[in-house]
Amino acid sequence: MYRVLLVTLLLPLVSWGYTAVETDISQPYEIFPIEATAQAQIAYLGSLENYPVMYEVTSDEPFTFNAFVSQSTQREIQPLSLLLIRKNDRGGGVAEVARMSVDTGQWQRTKDSLLGMTFVQSPSISEEVSAGTYRIEVSSPDNQGRYLLQIGNQPTDQGYLTTLSEIRTTQKHFGLGLFSILKSSYVYYPLGILVLLFAFYKTWQYSRKRRAHA
Repeated sequence: MYRVLLVTLLLPLVSWGYTAVETDISQPYEIFPIEATAQAQIAYLGSLENYPVMYEVTSDEPFTFNAFVSQSTQREIQPLSLLLIRKNDRGGGVAEVARMSVDTGQWQRTKDSLLGMTFVQSPSISEEVSAGTYRIEVSSPDNQGRYLLQIGNQPTDQGYLTTLSEIRTTQKHFGLGLFSILKSSYVYYPLGILVLLFAFYKTWQYSRKRRAHA
């Protein structure tokens, strides 16, 4: 009985997944290569430090390019924008595909229970594109601020401990302390299950003792 209950309660964890990659830029205007597939759902953690940050991904087949940028409400909100461009197949150069430049007052406020954080989220770029190499640039007028750029919409499979580590990495990126991990549903949900199972066990143990002394 308890095994069935445990499996039932833990089942939602199977569908949870979160992958974060820290943007490692060593010099201004360096292009950060995306090693995952173009549609893999990955959060890229980055900072604007006086210059834009650009990511590059290549696909051998047509796909839907999905991306949006988020900022933590615990930090000053910056007027970030996104620019999607395609590298020309011949002769070099690039061509603009889409742009997201909307006043942050129109961004959506969202609470992410998995991360235990509240964000403001920009409108998404969603474009059907052909095979090729694409770049997406994150920028603002003064190029300052920390962000989470999510690209793709196909969740990746991660182990529990790996996901937990990347949740903490995201919290740390935005300046949250160690105990903020307790705000994540990835932590408090399993803890709640353990408390519930413990309560069931103590109730069963108490009932068994009463029957034994009856």
